[in-house]
Amino acid sequence: MFLLSHRNIDLCTVDGAETFSLLRDFVGEVPDRFCEGSYFEALVKDGKIALPATHRDRDVTDAGEAGAKALADNLKKTRKGKD
Repeated sequence: MFLLSHRNIDLCTVDGAETFSLLRDFVGEVPDRFCEGSYFEALVKDGKIALPATHRDRDVTDAGEAGAKALADNLKKTRKGKD
């Protein structure tokens, strides 16, 4: 799967047998077996991982900006609750 990472993340297979490390600002292919499960889905939902529609630069940029906005919005919500 082609993705963009906004954080340093360690992905693992569902059974936990293998891990795959992503560095911050990583853009590239990740084997599909690491892109399964609720942890990966939560990372996408939080904006820590963005999934561009294609490999085109514009699509990667758009996905990265959308992911960064989602990440910032989630951070604001988290901090707001701790006042």
